[in-house]
Amino acid sequence: MELKLLSQFENPLLQRKEIKVVAIFEAATPSREEIKTEVCKKFNLPEETTVIRKVFQEKGIKRAICLLNVYNSKEAMLQIESKYLLERKKKKKEKAEEKAEEKKEEAKEEAKEAKEEKKEEEKTGEINGWRRKEREKD
Repeated sequence: MELKLLSQFENPLLQRKEIKVVAIFEAATPSREEIKTEVCKKFNLPEETTVIRKVFQEKGIKRAICLLNVYNSKEAMLQIESKYLLERKKKKKEKAEEKAEEKKEEAKEEAKEAKEEKKEEEKTGEINGWRRKEREKD
């Protein structure tokens, strides 16, 4: 991904820099996280106080215009920036963690059920409702 700086404006009242960047890419439009990490690397910006406001994708052209705000401090960012922009990244991470936990719980439950069925089979001598001796005869 290639990045070109279009404009940079220092806003002392809001304690931030407002940056406008063009991202030129080869394949699909990069995610906000990918754009953020690349911009921070190229322009030596702190990732924890950088917020992507908008990503404008042009139809049919592998190019996007990105608007970013880089705050002087984390406190200023939390006071000024909209909550949904700050929580956007957190929600995705939390959802991924919840899904992983659910899958682990389901796997544990299935394993318990399989153990219980095996114990019942050993006690009663039945496999899925069939007696072992009858099954062996067939």
